Amino acid sequence: HNIGLLYKVSDPRKALGYFQSALQVFREVGDKFAEPVALNNVGECYWYLSEYQSALTAFEEALTLWREQKNIRDIALAIGNLGLVYGALGDDAKEKLYVEQSLELRTSIGDKRGQSNALNGLGFINQKQGDLTKALEFYEKALAIRREIGSHREAAVTQRNIGNIYRELGQSQKALENYQESLKILRAANDLIWTGRTLGSVGVAYIGLGNKTEAHKAFEEALLLSQKTGNKSEEAQMFYQLAVLDKMDGKFVEAETKV
Repeated sequence: HNIGLLYKVSDPRKALGYFQSALQVFREVGDKFAEPVALNNVGECYWYLSEYQSALTAFEEALTLWREQKNIRDIALAIGNLGLVYGALGDDAKEKLYVEQSLELRTSIGDKRGQSNALNGLGFINQKQGDLTKALEFYEKALAIRREIGSHREAAVTQRNIGNIYRELGQSQKALENYQESLKILRAANDLIWTGRTLGSVGVAYIGLGNKTEAHKAFEEALLLSQKTGNKSEEAQMFYQLAVLDKMDGKFVEAETKV
C-alpha cells in the first residue's frame, strides 16, 4: 500500500495495482480501518486515469465503511471525492451537493486542507456555470489556505485553475503567467498528471497569444506525459489540440492522422 502512494501521481496505473493488492489483503485479514483507505486510493487512481465509473464505485464503498466508523474527516474526504466524480460525469447538481456537504463537514472540524479542497471544487463548479467572478473568489480562498498550510502541490493546481479563469476572460498573458508559476511547482513535485494538464492549458494560452510554436511544444510534452501515465482521455485531447494546430497551418493531411 505504501509503495502505491509513491506512484499515485507519477504512475497511477502502477499505483492502482499496488492498492488493489493491498485492498485484497486488508479484506482477507478483516482490517476494516485499512480497507476504506485502500478503496479511496483505488478511487483516486481511477480518477487520475479518467475512469470515472470505477472511481465512483470505489469512493462509494469507502464512504459506506467510513460512515460505519463515524469518522467525520474521512467521510468528508469520500463525499468530496464523489462530488468530483459526479462533476466529471456531468451531474452538476450532485457535484454541488456533495462538495457543499464536504465543505460543511471540513469546516466543522477545522480541517483546513479539506476546506481548501472543497473551496477549489466550488470554484470549478461556478466556473462551469459561467460565474467567473465567483469562481475566482473561491479559487483565491483555496489558494490562500493552501499556501498558509504549506500545501504547495495543491496550491499549484489551484493557481492553474486561476489561470484558466483569466484565459476565459480573454487575458491570455495573465493566464500564462499563472500556468508557468504552477508548472514550476508541479514539475518539482514530479506530479506528471497535473504537469501534463497544465501544459495543455499553457498550449491553449499560447494559441491565444498567437504563438503556435510554443503551443505545439506544450501540447507535445503534454501528450508524452498522458501516454506515460496511461490517461487515454487526456492523450486524445492532446492529439486533438495538435490537429487543431496543424489545420491552422494548413496541414490538413497531418491533422487527419491525429483525430
